[in-house]
Amino acid sequence: MESMYKFFGGPVNPKKPAESFFLQLWFLKRLGLWAPDTDNEIIQKLYTVWSYFYRFFFLFTYTTTQIMFFKDAENMTDVAEGFFLLLTQISLVYKVEMFYRNRHRIRACEKLLRSTLFRPNDDEEDAVIKESMILTFVLGMAFLVPALMTCSSWGLSSLLAKEVYLPIAAWYPFSHNNSFVFALVWIYQIYGIYMSACYNASTDTFASSMISHANGQVQRLGIQLKKIGYSNDDESIKNNVDALKSKSAIIVDDDERMIEINKQISALKRKHGENYGEVIRCIIYHEEILKFCAEIQDIFQGPIFAQLMASTVIICMTCLLLLNQMENIGVVVPSLVYLFTMVTQILLFCWTGNEVIYSSYRLTEQAYFSNFQSFDRNTAKAMLIFMQRSSKDIVLSAGIIFQVHLSLPTFMGIMKSSYSYFAVLNSMQNK
Repeated sequence: MESMYKFFGGPVNPKKPAESFFLQLWFLKRLGLWAPDTDNEIIQKLYTVWSYFYRFFFLFTYTTTQIMFFKDAENMTDVAEGFFLLLTQISLVYKVEMFYRNRHRIRACEKLLRSTLFRPNDDEEDAVIKESMILTFVLGMAFLVPALMTCSSWGLSSLLAKEVYLPIAAWYPFSHNNSFVFALVWIYQIYGIYMSACYNASTDTFASSMISHANGQVQRLGIQLKKIGYSNDDESIKNNVDALKSKSAIIVDDDERMIEINKQISALKRKHGENYGEVIRCIIYHEEILKFCAEIQDIFQGPIFAQLMASTVIICMTCLLLLNQMENIGVVVPSLVYLFTMVTQILLFCWTGNEVIYSSYRLTEQAYFSNFQSFDRNTAKAMLIFMQRSSKDIVLSAGIIFQVHLSLPTFMGIMKSSYSYFAVLNSMQNK
């Protein structure tokens, strides 16, 4: 995957982990969710108008036509067809609006990844951050490709059927029996589907990629823990200072704070020794990672929770539609692709969240790989304090009314719930 990353995004530079969001940002900028970095007020206002225009016609209006479809629904099959995409659209509207509302906080998180504090210092740390960067690209492609395939399959199946039909169950306040009007509505629906796929892929994988980068920082902390006591030089501070002087380094506000942290740790090292200063550095770094994870959770917990709940019903309804339309290959193939896309969507959140739990669980274990036998009394106490603080796993949650942990057990729970709802609805339909 590294070669594919290089083909689309250029060389993988672990010193600039935020560059790994190039795929998501390419779509976000064109969808009106990531304003250009400029002080020109005219450009900013025009971009805001573009953002509202796009969201109004291809999110709000598009979703409203699908909601109105239910006024003519007559049976369970009609309900299943209506819910087929509606819940995805409703959750998407909420996710996009929350992303737009929190866009400044999201950009601050992306900026933090460019700070010196989160920048790797040696080859071993480079490898961990490099893996997170490639995974960011992989997550984007893993969702974007099946999502676009789903849209294409809907469009093709509606055209190749014996009788051409609109791909999305929706209601319009005018008749579209006329071939010209039908063509215009068909184009609007297909374009809207593709735009919805791009909105979903860019916002969802941005959130899951942020979680993946948090996992990379936790792994980097583990690497630093294992090295304590085995080196008596001030290599870490030297690397940070060199990074600040490098022409390729991006200077941000956090760098000034990192310089201040290094000065304080240098003073502690002169007073209490090299090992004590490095333990304190790990404690500070751990605290910053916790703040980063807490910010990610606070920004994305509502949208992720909405998607998890919607996906539970969507998977159920898609299975019900498949069962009722097994003889129609034009419905079966697009539905199977859509089902795969929905499962992938929730798996991205649960899998990346599970990785953070596992990496944070290993921190206490990695502390034992340090040369703790050489620690003095003060250093040993500091390490015990860190181990006590890190004994609690970093668990990212999503929820509004109640919390759901982002983990693989949660993913399995969603799959079980979807099947249970499907079994109940199927039994009701057969009565």
